Formats: sequence, structure tokens, C-alpha cells
Amino acid sequence: MPGSNQITIGGIPLEIVVTAKEAKRVYVRRQVPSQESDPTIPKTMRWTYSGPIGRSYEDGDGLGHDHGTLDTHEDGLLTSQGAVTALTVSGSDPIASGSAALGALVLGSRALGGGTSASAPGTITHIAEHQRRLWLARGNFLTQVNPSGWTVERTHNVSAVIRGMAEWFGKLRLGLGPTKAIQTITGVTTSGATLADTQVSGADTNGSEMRVINDRLWWVRANDSTDDNKLRFTQDDFTSQSTGFRVGDKGVPRLRLEW
Repeated sequence: MPGSNQITIGGIPLEIVVTAKEAKRVYVRRQVPSQESDPTIPKTMRWTYSGPIGRSYEDGDGLGHDHGTLDTHEDGLLTSQGAVTALTVSGSDPIASGSAALGALVLGSRALGGGTSASAPGTITHIAEHQRRLWLARGNFLTQVNPSGWTVERTHNVSAVIRGMAEWFGKLRLGLGPTKAIQTITGVTTSGATLADTQVSGADTNGSEMRVINDRLWWVRANDSTDDNKLRFTQDDFTSQSTGFRVGDKGVPRLRLEW
């Protein structure tokens, strides 16, 4: 029990101090701001279901989830997962030599007509869409796929490993490294595509990784011999290009573009 000069608030006895003879016993209630960390303050959180896949935890950036049957690749868009189509792309890999029959193809792992495989195909590193077709970069091989029937129309053997791929001014561009001209696909048919060296003012322009950012096509002009990474861009159909300027650390060749 509290004494005659005490009052209990929240189970805590408090002493009432009398400052004058006629003073009355009073207490004052007032609100004070709470701390941000106060767990009793109601908070509002917004969770985004789209975006990167594979997350299954909750944090300040959003509520993640397992992939399941949802496609969450695109920000702000949540759709049902599309059907999966298995496609074998090695059936039309070109050969290097021999009097090949049936259009210079390989059958399984053997080159027809006694020829040898042009180069060992690599894993798929780049995928691009151009002229209603999908283009798959597989080392030195560029495979042309028609998605209307999921058929391989042609596999091209280019002169170097494909290190970059981007569509620019309605044309697909391939970066083949510091010593090879960027290849431009200038024509597409059901039997293949036409590739041409990309030139600026009559001279080949070389590049590796490439990416379209805003109103420009950027590409890395990495020099394997000096490990010197140069970055260039163009704002037109390779009528002009910027002067190369070094980016990144010297000694780290083939710099990738990450945006």
C-alpha cells in the first residue's frame, strides 16, 4: 500500500512533493515522442513479389519467395512460369575440312564427309533476340534458332570466341575480342545470316563485352597483351565512336560491363 504522500503509476510508487502549505496533490499526463526502435510503434512495410528469383526471406527490400510456378524475372511483373522447351543446338555445328555432304553438318559428334569439327563449342554465354530469332553464343559458334517451331536454322563458325552481344540500330553486334572487328549481322534468312566487319571511317573497330545503356552502345576494348581496358561508345550506327578511355585496374583483362 502506498503512503499518504505517494501515488502509484504503472505499479511504481511515486512520492508526492508538497511545495506549499495549500498545495494540492496533482500529476500531469503528457505525450512524448517515441524512439524509432520502439517495438510498440505500428510500422507499414511494402513487399515486392517481382524481381530477382530464388529468395525466400523477408527483409527491408521486399518479401522474397521460392521460384515455384511464378516468373519473377521482370521488375513490376509477376506472371505464371512459361513452358520449358528442350532444344538440342549441336546438331548443325559446322566442320572445318573435308568434302562434307548434307550442307557441311555434323551428325552427332562426327563430321560428315570425313571432315573435322571446326572448333569445340563452348557453353552458352550470351542470348539475344533479333529478327524474330534467338541467337546463342557458344564459344566460336553462333547458333540461329527460330522460336516459332524451335528449330536450329544455322550455326555460324566465327573467327574468335564471342565475348559480347547486343542489338544496336536494328542490327545484332558481336564482340570478338581486342584483335577482331566487331561483327554486324546485316541480313537474316531461314538458311543463315550475313556477317560483316564493323568499321568506323574505313577502319575496323574491335570490342569485347558490350551493353546498350540509355542512348549509347558501350563496349570494352580490352588489350590482352597489355591488360589495358579501354571503354568506348557510339550514339549512331557506327558512323562515329568515342575515343577509348581506360577504366578499371590495369592487369585485369577483359573487363565486363555491369549496370
